[in-house]
Amino acid sequence: MERPLADKRSINPGFFRTLGIPLFSGRVFNDSDSERDVAVISAALARRLWPGENPLGKRVVEGDGSGHHIEVVGVVGDVRGASLTKMPRPTMYQPYWQRSQSHWSLVVRPGSAPGGLAGAIRHEIRRLDPELPVPALQTLEQLVDDSVAQRRFQLDLVLLFAAAALALAA
Repeated sequence: MERPLADKRSINPGFFRTLGIPLFSGRVFNDSDSERDVAVISAALARRLWPGENPLGKRVVEGDGSGHHIEVVGVVGDVRGASLTKMPRPTMYQPYWQRSQSHWSLVVRPGSAPGGLAGAIRHEIRRLDPELPVPALQTLEQLVDDSVAQRRFQLDLVLLFAAAALALAA
């Protein structure tokens, strides 16, 4: 029996709203889920596991099949995580309180320009835990620009050669 692979993310219930990921059906996590194993899955994972069916209320088993059952409570839109050129991967989102994690990311949606927010975020993190290292902060626009930088360079190079060919032909 084939076991579909999916990315797993531990998230806060406000993650989808912050990143603008649409909720297609069901709901996100809430306080009443603290005693239950629940997940929100991406539309790609829903299509892979239950094509043409409603996944809400169905259960997923982690690992080799001997793990615990996780109830699907919601379906969200697909997200391109690793690259803008690759298809979105099937993803299962679980509340952060259900999974131990060694790597965390902080996502903030500012009400205005994000420039002045970096200092306030660093200050607040240091106030909570002075020993916690604070990595460089980036906007989503910077992350997207970085992910397409190589392709942009290649297109600029092609444009330069095209301009040189046009100049030689003239």
